Amino acid sequence: MCPGRDRRLTQYFEMFGNRAIYHDGWLAGTIHKAPWEQKPRATLESDTWELYDTRTDFSLANDLAKRNPEKLKEMQDLFMKEAEKYCVLPIDDRSIERVNPALAGRPDLMAGRTSLTVFEGMTGMSENVFIIRRTAPIQ
Repeated sequence: MCPGRDRRLTQYFEMFGNRAIYHDGWLAGTIHKAPWEQKPRATLESDTWELYDTRTDFSLANDLAKRNPEKLKEMQDLFMKEAEKYCVLPIDDRSIERVNPALAGRPDLMAGRTSLTVFEGMTGMSENVFIIRRTAPIQ
């Protein structure tokens, strides 16, 4: 490895629709929804991307997206290539809904159960394994 060079030339990031890609000193990314925001800022297709040259702008103060649309497109294409390579697609920007198995579309081992037998020595069980009896539906 050469002194002063990054070990990784390419790194991608995706969480709840927030996306970024770093490659060889360039960083492109978009904030789809900040953690404190209830709804996304835009659709996934119309998110506003930013572009930075970290070799000359380490503090990410100068967004180059409008001045260099070709480089931004190149970085977005690279993000999609990495997202496909690492099985990130399709991008799912749901947050709270993903916690509920029925809304997320995945099986739930506890769904519909009315009883549960717990034996001595059963440790490390998550809260999802316990049945909660409700007298009224959750609003």
